[in-house]
Amino acid sequence: MVSQMHRLFFAIFPEPPALAAIGRVAARLQAEKVLRGRWTAPANYHVTARFLGDHADPTVVIARARAAAAQVRAAPFDITFDRIVTFRGRHQSPCVVRCTPESDMAIEALWRDLGAASSDMRGEAGRFVPHLTLAYADRMLDAPVAIEPVVTRIKAFALIDSHDAQHEVLVRWPLTA
Repeated sequence: MVSQMHRLFFAIFPEPPALAAIGRVAARLQAEKVLRGRWTAPANYHVTARFLGDHADPTVVIARARAAAAQVRAAPFDITFDRIVTFRGRHQSPCVVRCTPESDMAIEALWRDLGAASSDMRGEAGRFVPHLTLAYADRMLDAPVAIEPVVTRIKAFALIDSHDAQHEVLVRWPLTA
């Protein structure tokens, strides 16, 4: 018997109008056949704020993540999505929406705070690049594609358990500092 893996991460979610605007961008890319690939369901659109790894039994990690998140004190902030880019992937190229540099800095601050609070947990290493994944594409884009800026207010972050191709929100914490 193979045990189900649980991919755990903290995430932030754009507000519904921003999600709708991003969904229209993705639909346009699909309709114009700019890229082909496996497209992310709009219900799963998010920006990962801290990756916590894959776990067969996530019980202990979830408890530690809850305790760490409760320590984070951050104020709500705005982010602006302004372009589509692709990353080099192992088999497919992630096609993502990127933010302005100022927005990246705000998200990176939350990433650092979550990392400091969860320092005893396994998680991501290396450079953090804030993004929202639209698809896993068949090829790389030749250059970034500018989009009409999409501005959204980030008022909370959540602990997500991704399993069975679904993102389950376990807990949300408001940004209130």
